[in-house]
Amino acid sequence: MQDTDRLVGKPGIPEQDRPVAHHRNTFNIEEELYELVMGHNADWDRMASEVVEHAEEGPEDADLLLVAHGVVSRAAHAAYKHMSDNGMKVAYFRPITMRPFPEEALRQRVRKSGQVLVIESAYGQLLSMVRDCLYGETVPVHGLLKPGVGVTAEEVTLEGKRLLQGGAQ
Repeated sequence: MQDTDRLVGKPGIPEQDRPVAHHRNTFNIEEELYELVMGHNADWDRMASEVVEHAEEGPEDADLLLVAHGVVSRAAHAAYKHMSDNGMKVAYFRPITMRPFPEEALRQRVRKSGQVLVIESAYGQLLSMVRDCLYGETVPVHGLLKPGVGVTAEEVTLEGKRLLQGGAQ
């Protein structure tokens, strides 16, 4: 086994006590960096469709689509079940991967829905992603944002009912 040798921080003064060390730590020309980044992007594009994941339930032509991610999706799913069991035409969509985001699946679901309610325990990060994803669609997108605190199924149900009864935000 060969002993390792430090690249930087060696004792002595460069050029007097030891040779000067030149270490490349960046790309010298933009085209090199461009090729690397484009290669990474091509790899991403190839694998994204294989790893994107989501869950959805409910009628395709729901009057209200509930969208939530992570732990908040449990409250949204419970609200979806309660509202569905009580005769409301509601559907549920949960992006499992956030990057890649299940854009096409959400767009397909939204095109037949009356409106969207994004529920999150944050201040609009998911709502912003959903709105960006749905750019050009005409379906109203609302948010139930509760930054830093939990969201209950009851709160989602109340907001959902309000929207279904024509309440605006």
